Amino acid sequence: MKDEDFVRGDVMDLKDVMDDAKFCTRLDCRCVRLIPYRFDQIEPITFTSKGIRIDGLVPKFTLNIYKHEVINVMANFGGTDQPQALLALNLRQTCEEYVMTQLGLPKDQQTGVHPQTRRLVLQFAGSITLTAREHIKTLFSRLDEISAEAAAEIFRRIVNYDSKAWDKAIQPMPRQLHASEQEDLLIYPPSGTSRILIHMSDFVCLTNGHYINDIIIDFYLLWLNKTQIPVDVRERTHIFNSFFYKRLTTLMGPVNSRLTAAQKRHAGVQKWTKAVDIFDKDFIIVPIHEQMHWLVAIICFPNLRGPVTCDTDQPQIGSGDGPKQLPAMKQPLILLFDSLGGDLHRNIMSTLRNYLTCEYKKKKPYAQARIFDEDNMPGYFVRVPLMPPKDTNDGLFLLQYVEQFFAVPIEDYRLPIEDLTNWFDLLTVNKKREDIANLIQQLMDEEASTQQCQRLILPVIELPTLNGQLVSSNTTNAADIVERRDTSSSSKIPKIEG
Repeated sequence: MKDEDFVRGDVMDLKDVMDDAKFCTRLDCRCVRLIPYRFDQIEPITFTSKGIRIDGLVPKFTLNIYKHEVINVMANFGGTDQPQALLALNLRQTCEEYVMTQLGLPKDQQTGVHPQTRRLVLQFAGSITLTAREHIKTLFSRLDEISAEAAAEIFRRIVNYDSKAWDKAIQPMPRQLHASEQEDLLIYPPSGTSRILIHMSDFVCLTNGHYINDIIIDFYLLWLNKTQIPVDVRERTHIFNSFFYKRLTTLMGPVNSRLTAAQKRHAGVQKWTKAVDIFDKDFIIVPIHEQMHWLVAIICFPNLRGPVTCDTDQPQIGSGDGPKQLPAMKQPLILLFDSLGGDLHRNIMSTLRNYLTCEYKKKKPYAQARIFDEDNMPGYFVRVPLMPPKDTNDGLFLLQYVEQFFAVPIEDYRLPIEDLTNWFDLLTVNKKREDIANLIQQLMDEEASTQQCQRLILPVIELPTLNGQLVSSNTTNAADIVERRDTSSSSKIPKIEG
């Protein structure tokens, strides 16, 4: 069978196999090893006339290995001299890659084990029955039955491989985590004041169909700021965490105080900018969770008092509206990026203007007071890619809006802002769950290497993509999702707030 013609399915589906060739045998297995990794808690292994099915309990995985993917087998079926039976399967490269992917194993891990020794080893608690032996021999045409001494030698080599891997890495063997574990995974960044602790429950919320939480939002925004935003732009950018707006909209202070509602709200967050003057920044990122929905506001050029040209910083006469042949312009502006579209969150604009008014007075008590309003700080609902109906990716859209804002910057802040509905496609958002999961594993690996401690392998969770491509279960719906998104986008008309 040619590799390009092969479609992996369930080896237990035998409806296309002749009755006289059908068989199905289940054997209790002690552990499965892909050296140097070991998986102990597994279901009984099923051998059929098509291949082998292996189901893991902790972690959860399923392997369907077809007989043509096995180059050869060394087998000892157990007995008096060798109570533990074993099968050592030498896999084709494509099958080995499939197995490693299903088990959530890194492909570039340096273990000190020669690639030719990497076999899938099945260790059984006892001997294998005569009927099961005949089925296994029928399944694999290239099977060498080895002696008890040869089987013992394989077990000895496995122990040696473990020892070599330990010595090379100078750290304990990797440990496979399970999603049910109450485990702290990562502190990012490793040092500094603005550090975020990622727990197992935060990682699990990346599972397909789940809503991502505030920890993942804050982690990814912090990582973007530290690694992806150019240094010169980073110095002119301030990113609030996801709790800022919630705290801002919570009234603080004595009930009978003479402070206005806006001043009370500002009092609750004024310490958040103790070490920074946001009026020295060009961009202020405010992630917002309102009415069970994630969106993001970006305050642009709060230091300016009016429109200026981008290249010369010369004042621009007029309101900033006008034909595009004029020089590119920047101006004080609040941009709202919402995956639901429309202008349902108009209150956000006034809340942020009130905050800026109070913050300016606090930061610059001796300067002329500034009152931020709809005229000198207009708001605009940017036309962007929208989320399909009943989707759970609103937090991912927020992250992609911010990432795209710096990767593909807006060149002209004259209103109306250019149509950005084609800023990115839906696949970019769908694969962000996988991207963030891989990023967390990468940072965990870097920390384990630096600290010379045990490497932890994240559990396998259901993701909408694999290697950046939609998995088969979602592929059939991809066209419908894109079509719905396009339909939703075309029906939304961006509005200038106020």
